Amino acid sequence: MDVPPINKIRAVSKPVNMEIKNQLGQHMLSVTKQTQIDISSLPSGLYFISFESEQKVITKKFIKE
Repeated sequence: MDVPPINKIRAVSKPVNMEIKNQLGQHMLSVTKQTQIDISSLPSGLYFISFESEQKVITKKFIKE
């Protein structure tokens, strides 16, 4: 099964701050009060994305191929 490449990550419907770090914890990308972040410029690899709202921070892992 072929999976099309994903070039954007979308948060929930309300704007949040998003930050992407690589597996070494180095800052790669961030946006403030947005609903999506464009990851097309990232090289392939393992990343962590943090979604920060007024109430909490959620961090998820993803792989960019």
